[in-house]
Amino acid sequence: MAQQIGSATLDLERGTLRRDGEIVAIRPKTFDLLAFLHANSDIKAVKKLHF
Repeated sequence: MAQQIGSATLDLERGTLRRDGEIVAIRPKTFDLLAFLHANSDIKAVKKLHF
């Protein structure tokens, strides 16, 4: 399932991050962190993070 985050798309099934249609090279742990933060974006502590 792909999740839209601003101009980026986080594809959870493929394990990829795309920005403006282009794949962004990120490390697996970075991808996992982004997926975690997105999945838990309703948590107050996560809402305070600004990217």
